[in-house]
Amino acid sequence: MTLELFVERGIEHVTMAEVATRAGVAPGLLYHYFGNKDGLLAAVFAAADPRDAFAGLAESLAGQPLSAGLREFCVRAAAVFEERGDVVRILFREMLAPEPSLPIGIADIQEEVLGNLARYFTDRIEAGELRPHDPRVPLRLLISGILVLGVTRQPVEPWVDGFVDIIINGIGAQE
Repeated sequence: MTLELFVERGIEHVTMAEVATRAGVAPGLLYHYFGNKDGLLAAVFAAADPRDAFAGLAESLAGQPLSAGLREFCVRAAAVFEERGDVVRILFREMLAPEPSLPIGIADIQEEVLGNLARYFTDRIEAGELRPHDPRVPLRLLISGILVLGVTRQPVEPWVDGFVDIIINGIGAQE
């Protein structure tokens, strides 16, 4: 309910009084439990934080061959974005804001997610399936593509094979 209000109007335009009205409680109750808007935001995002889903995704990829792992990554990342779309849209909006309203560090979230998922790529490098590279580069490309599709509410599935092919084979002409 609170998350929906933030998505509808933007974090910076929502007051504690509006949240209280939407929730059907007195504003003082929100201040009692959360202290201020930053405390409320922290609680809302703690409950809907997408990092745990990405950590689970990284663990499930362990040991999978590259092609299968990348396809699973794309499909499951899209599912996370769909399930937690409101949070993702707010985070995306915050990344573009001149003065972010969230009391959490979006860059910290990105680095944590990339760090967890980079282990899969590092394992595939060690298995000889990928040449040595910084695994965060292809992950940023994949996540960016999936994120844009999710934020614009477009299906990811038609793009999965293309994403995987580009990561595995690149875009250079084949010799």
